[in-house]
Amino acid sequence: MHPAEGIDYLKKMLNEGKGLEPIFIIRGQDIVSGQAVIAWVAAATRAGAPVHKTIRAEEIGEEMNKWPVKKVPD
Repeated sequence: MHPAEGIDYLKKMLNEGKGLEPIFIIRGQDIVSGQAVIAWVAAATRAGAPVHKTIRAEEIGEEMNKWPVKKVPD
């Protein structure tokens, strides 16, 4: 998801949920970002998540693994 799309999506979720639902954001530069997303894919697949969601998440995890600048989370 492009960052601008992500912002719009989060705004919509916050408005619908009255801002009470916890959200965790992982940036591509985070040294464990790709690993974390791929682990989420495995868990979501076991839980029965729609295939199109897990495929896209796996693609994002792979993109994160390729991100050129890595650092420990801020």
